[in-house]
Amino acid sequence: MITIPYLASADTVFLQNGPTNRIALTISDSNSESVSAEDLRVARQIGIDMLEVSFPSPFNESVLDDFYLLIDSAEPFRTVYELNENQESVMNSILMGYNAVPGELRDNIAAVKLFDYPADYNDGFPLAAQNITSQLSNSIGEPFFYQSAFLNPEFTSGEIDFISGRLFSSMDPDSVTTSRQSVLLFEPSANVSESLHLLESVLNQSRSHPESIIIIPADWFFSRIEAQPVLSEIVTQYLRGNSVTFPMPADEQETPAINWPIIFLLVIWASFIFHYKYQPMYMATLPRYFLNHSFFVHDIRRKRIRSSTTGMIVLFQHILLTGFFFLLLGDAFISQTGLHSLSTHFPAVFYPGFEKLCLFVLGLLIAFFSHIISIVWLHLMNKNLHQLNQTINLYSWPLHVNLVLVTFVVYFVQLSDAHGWLIVAAAAYFLVWFSSFTIAAIDSAKFLEKYRAFFLFLTVGIHTLLNVIGIALIFWIPYIYEPLEMAFLLP
Repeated sequence: MITIPYLASADTVFLQNGPTNRIALTISDSNSESVSAEDLRVARQIGIDMLEVSFPSPFNESVLDDFYLLIDSAEPFRTVYELNENQESVMNSILMGYNAVPGELRDNIAAVKLFDYPADYNDGFPLAAQNITSQLSNSIGEPFFYQSAFLNPEFTSGEIDFISGRLFSSMDPDSVTTSRQSVLLFEPSANVSESLHLLESVLNQSRSHPESIIIIPADWFFSRIEAQPVLSEIVTQYLRGNSVTFPMPADEQETPAINWPIIFLLVIWASFIFHYKYQPMYMATLPRYFLNHSFFVHDIRRKRIRSSTTGMIVLFQHILLTGFFFLLLGDAFISQTGLHSLSTHFPAVFYPGFEKLCLFVLGLLIAFFSHIISIVWLHLMNKNLHQLNQTINLYSWPLHVNLVLVTFVVYFVQLSDAHGWLIVAAAAYFLVWFSSFTIAAIDSAKFLEKYRAFFLFLTVGIHTLLNVIGIALIFWIPYIYEPLEMAFLLP
């Protein structure tokens, strides 16, 4: 059991006489405008005596004086590398938030939150956090805690007084019974019944702890009170130590969600079929590339295939496919919290609130510049490639395979237990993409009478070396690797 020392503080009459199982409302920058001072007065009348809030606060001191405060220092998604390398700036940010608390509210501080969703899955996190908390304790004489992204974070440190686990509506309500945390952040979803069912479960289970705090988003809480006024009395009963049963709202008729991946895939396939049907040269040449490859290369060399239209269309399709592919992988392997971490660490690439769109655009841009660089590289290195359409056709045709692979990716995304196959299909996609340059280089080397080995070194050799170096740098530079790791690991 995690002890919450301030709840048993002998010199705090309010907390001594208050409930041992509390509800705290969290007011963030994103929801502060939808919460009024009158809402907070209603919460106090219900029996809620704790707020999680950052300073400067939009509420005046007289309103907040009725509550004990969890001070939010607004330090989201900190990696171990950042905690070690930017220790001074992290501490200054936390101190700035703490020092912004008005003097008349200092006695109301229950604890100071250091981090939101840090890399507490990393073995180096306890030491990095301890280095910060040990120094902060000289300036802040309050208990410390942090908000984990996990239900049961594996973390122990004498410097952290308690940890808040995280419970979101997509979790099985039975998972609440396995929670070891006496402090939990409850995150509702758009499904009201699902959210209320989970909240009912977590409130009742929290009574098994001698002391507990359930943190609820303030805007959601007040919207539910407005929609179901009876909830205010139910919450009061919980705060008095009673078990609760929430009345569930009438089931809403949910409109089936549009399966955009299937629609987008059908559009891409339709463009392929249209191209295949109405481009005679394409219809005759496509089977030849895969079934009689040497004959295809001979036709390119003899300039029997002169049009670059087909190759350009294939490249355009592949650029769209790659953006779609990045979006699919993001949906499959990165949670919404992970996406938010990307916009925090890479704001120049991922715009907050539009991370999925940014993933799609990122895929488009990477594919576009990759294709441009590859074609120019091959063309300039081989003096016997007299026409650009020769290079385009040699390079673009292997990319047809990725249309089939993306089809498998879409299929695997629809399944709940096919992550292994999804990884295989994704790896094959990148392999085909990489191989398109290698195959084109080998084919175009046949155009040369001499220096073929040197040409292959300048193309295949350097291309492979650059890719290996690029991948190694991603895993070697913590400024890049740790945020990417966080995006994939956060639930």
